[in-house]
Amino acid sequence: MFIIDLTYTAPLEQLDAVMADHRAFLERNIELGKIICAGRKNPRVGGAIIANVASEEEARALAGEDPFFQNNLAEYTFTDVIVVKYADDFAPFMK
Repeated sequence: MFIIDLTYTAPLEQLDAVMADHRAFLERNIELGKIICAGRKNPRVGGAIIANVASEEEARALAGEDPFFQNNLAEYTFTDVIVVKYADDFAPFMK
């Protein structure tokens, strides 16, 4: 499982211009089971994606599909998390 941390590098107006495409990317990958959840930071300086992928290579490939990445609007960092404890409802996301 990976935390994909986004830090915006462009003005919010540029991000908002592709927000519908970004949300479609998130929704599509939630449906595919690749993304567990996603949201923006408060204050609005970036966001985070919890990705249900097994490798950094997969996490980077997933981020490469994001319109924010494709339009060079954010920087991305990738953190591998080895989950050892979780709520029962979270079990379907464990590989």
